[in-house]
Amino acid sequence: MAQNPNVVLVEVIEKCNLSCKYCSAYSMRGLEQGEDLTLEEEKQFIDHVAFLYHGGRPPLMLFTGGEPLLREDIYDLIAYAGSKGLITGLATNGTLLTMERARLLKQAGLYRLAIDLDAADKQTHNTLRGKFQEALNGGKIAKQVGLSLQVNTMVTSFNDKELPNVLKLAEELGADAWHVFFLVPVKHFDEEYMLSPQKYEESLKWLASIKGQAKLEVAATCAPQYIRFFGDVTRGRWKVARGCSAGIGFVYVSHKGNVYPCDHLPVLAGNIRENSFKDIWDNAEVFNNLRDFNKLKGKCGRCEYRDICGGCRARAYFHYGDYLQEDPACLYAPEGS
Repeated sequence: MAQNPNVVLVEVIEKCNLSCKYCSAYSMRGLEQGEDLTLEEEKQFIDHVAFLYHGGRPPLMLFTGGEPLLREDIYDLIAYAGSKGLITGLATNGTLLTMERARLLKQAGLYRLAIDLDAADKQTHNTLRGKFQEALNGGKIAKQVGLSLQVNTMVTSFNDKELPNVLKLAEELGADAWHVFFLVPVKHFDEEYMLSPQKYEESLKWLASIKGQAKLEVAATCAPQYIRFFGDVTRGRWKVARGCSAGIGFVYVSHKGNVYPCDHLPVLAGNIRENSFKDIWDNAEVFNNLRDFNKLKGKCGRCEYRDICGGCRARAYFHYGDYLQEDPACLYAPEGS
């Protein structure tokens, strides 16, 4: 039987007030059929997730979109998940966060709010996302009402030099965490924003070098190779989440109830209206394939880090049409290659 997920990413709405150049929502466009999940259906799903844990360590249930603050009952969903013992997070672009909304989130018991800042200067951020000042103000408001704040940054070929500046800005905001996301292409014109394998490696090395020195938690996301830069990385000694945890410790549920390994990998595992979440999580073919490291192909299949890194399965899918192929962003040559 599969271990239960550590992170459940729930897309509560598709609508958004921004149009970011590399939005992951594009990966599922055209695949989503039927009506959006109702509040009651969302609550039933929360019940099913909560039931899996039976008093054990609960997962993080991270509500996202689109822009989740455009869903009027988002506060009800957060409060309900919290009442079931789940840890709750909200991934918002931050631009719609008012003092009133922040207080409602705080009252609902939200554990952490994450906003997007892709640069420390207005021009660069606005080229990629827009509404820099509004996002920055959202972060300040979150801190004013006592919410735990996380800053998310998407690294691209356009803003990779901005990372030290964004770190400084996140620290000045009083953020508790800075999560650096490495672009996973979901449509072909995303490729112009992709870091080269060399730049990707350099950025990971820099992040590893400042970990422990920063005034906040630093994490690399969609960058499973990050694990290689720590001396303790040997089988049986790495005690945190695996590099690519899609379908292993991470799962994504769309606003229409479709279940995927992650929000960048459009390989359908099932729908919670048709099957129980537990049945999908335990038995879906894509999940079982991802959990069998012996099925990895190319240099990922030969790599000595395959059981703790695994390469990004979504990048492999975009590049090769096969989510078990090697990660095209990785420079590392396995032993014996």
